[in-house]
Amino acid sequence: MSDAVEPAVAERPRMLFMAQLPPPLHGAALINQLAAQSRLLNDRFRIAVLPLRFATAIADISRFRFAKLAALFAAFLRMLTMLTVFRPRVLYLTLSPTGNAFLRDILFVATARLFGVTRVYHLHGKGIAAARRSARWLDALYRWVFSGAKVILLSHRLRHDVEGLADDADIAVVNNGIPDPAGGMVPDRGARGGPVRILFLSNMMPDKGFSVLVEALSILRERGVDFRADFAGAWFEPQGAATFAADLHARNLTDRVRHHGPVYGDEKAALFRSSDVFAFPTCSDCFPGVLLEAMAFGLPVVTTDEGAILDIATDGVTGFIVPRRDARSLADRLERLILDPALRHGMGAEGRRIFLDRFQLHHFENALCAALDRLTTPA
Repeated sequence: MSDAVEPAVAERPRMLFMAQLPPPLHGAALINQLAAQSRLLNDRFRIAVLPLRFATAIADISRFRFAKLAALFAAFLRMLTMLTVFRPRVLYLTLSPTGNAFLRDILFVATARLFGVTRVYHLHGKGIAAARRSARWLDALYRWVFSGAKVILLSHRLRHDVEGLADDADIAVVNNGIPDPAGGMVPDRGARGGPVRILFLSNMMPDKGFSVLVEALSILRERGVDFRADFAGAWFEPQGAATFAADLHARNLTDRVRHHGPVYGDEKAALFRSSDVFAFPTCSDCFPGVLLEAMAFGLPVVTTDEGAILDIATDGVTGFIVPRRDARSLADRLERLILDPALRHGMGAEGRRIFLDRFQLHHFENALCAALDRLTTPA
């Protein structure tokens, strides 16, 4: 009988995972949920999840409500408990980059600094550089928040937003990735008759560009181009639905355009499958997951170069890139895709191929684990 002692198995590093999780459902919350539930990440770290939920609907996100203060106080108390009892080595925080949400998150940053845990900020938004230029006191605050922290960016294209706040050694880049929403089954759109269907799917916020698309559709109608268009998503403004309906009526588009409201699951997949082109003329995104979904369903995408979108879509290859708020350019590209089925199908197929090669969930999980390993392993 051997007296040899088995080597001790190293305990997984403990991580406190603080992130915005659904509800409400939006792109960043979905990615956060995928990360929190990742088997790969949970095998690498011993994770305690603290959901950050300060809004109950998309329309509540930017509005002040006293319930948000209660939710903040509850999250702070839970954080204190977890730091004391769970004693994590790493804090993973989806830090809000700007505005009141950034000021709110400073409470979590200050607490983490007090306990001396390694802070990793996963940034799903942008605007830090502009905010720092707006006021000296705000620049000083950002410097304090980022001092000694590690940063995960969605793209190298967003590196400029944290210039001077973190060294290259303390920064990692992780592209978003999602499970294949098409389930490996892309419809044969060449066999389908009827007008070409254009899809816009996002929360109905002004900066997502839905009004620019409506203007572009009006231009197409004036040119005699046949189409049908579907819009889907929750309204950000209470009067949004009424304003949208009035705009469609004024532009004589009510017979060609339909708004479906928020869609999920099978209803969402059905809209993607029944569409021929995806239009997303956004002015505010970083790395929109809806483009990944559209490409997964084999749709050519017409979008802008906002944020890191050029990491996802390539002009003339997977669709077209148009200038922001330029309805005429958007109409021109949509018309080209409507009138050229071969171009439509070829671009859609290339988008599907790129999704499979680069943006599936396992790509995201592997990259996130590698980034966290590098950023949190003591030198």
